[in-house]
Amino acid sequence: MKYWIFDLDNTLYMTQNVIYEDIKKDYYLRCLINSLDGKKIIFTNATLSHAEAVLKQLGIRDLFYDIIDRNRLGGLKPDIKIYKKFLSLSYINNTDKCIFFEDNIINLITAKKIGWITILISKKRNKNYTFIDYKFNDIHSAVENFTFNSSQCLR
Repeated sequence: MKYWIFDLDNTLYMTQNVIYEDIKKDYYLRCLINSLDGKKIIFTNATLSHAEAVLKQLGIRDLFYDIIDRNRLGGLKPDIKIYKKFLSLSYINNTDKCIFFEDNIINLITAKKIGWITILISKKRNKNYTFIDYKFNDIHSAVENFTFNSSQCLR
């Protein structure tokens, strides 16, 4: 099974201060994520209520089969114990392929240690770290890279 694992803040959308009403539906992102083959899940240091609100505003909540937040995990990324608990809660096993979209480099280090494909979402220039498999300026470009039908999605 293939799992598409997404961080929330500054990965699926960019923010300095969260004002939910300012987050607009992103139909292009919806189409892109929907075209990914496999299960989609949110792995966030935020709370469930925050994640639900953001995903609803973006118009993509229904695309994710689960949201695993800091309260369910009892801790925060990048602690490796939290990643292991995430794997247990999401029923991901060693033979599954995990692709992780994240804006925080330190969280990608841990993800790489457990064998995930790591995707950094950042406009900043970064060194070529060995634990980053891909780097994109934004989530749209990142997901476009992994879907074969991005041409069917209207911007």
